[in-house]
Amino acid sequence: MTQQSTIQLTTEQLQLMLDSVRSAAVAAANCAAPAIVMMRGTFMYCNSRLGDQHDSAYVEEFIQSVLAYKDMESISDEDALKSIAILFYGEAALWWLGVRGAKEVHT
Repeated sequence: MTQQSTIQLTTEQLQLMLDSVRSAAVAAANCAAPAIVMMRGTFMYCNSRLGDQHDSAYVEEFIQSVLAYKDMESISDEDALKSIAILFYGEAALWWLGVRGAKEVHT
């Protein structure tokens, strides 16, 4: 039987985490440049993914990579929040559904 854990962050905590990592200088070698101009402003062509990893170093690398891609592609915070779900799978996708649901309940 696999053991599952839940990560819970408020929207504000997520934003603080994203803001703190954004200031770091990172290489975005694992993010591809978008092939279609129409899809700019989303994470559609970012190759970074987060799912069932529990290694904090991997999660930190994911965050820095996504923020570098966001900066390179000039993705607004609003558009980033709308499209970041495409980078999640497994446990991370379930966590994101919970975060979004909690936000909708509180607004």
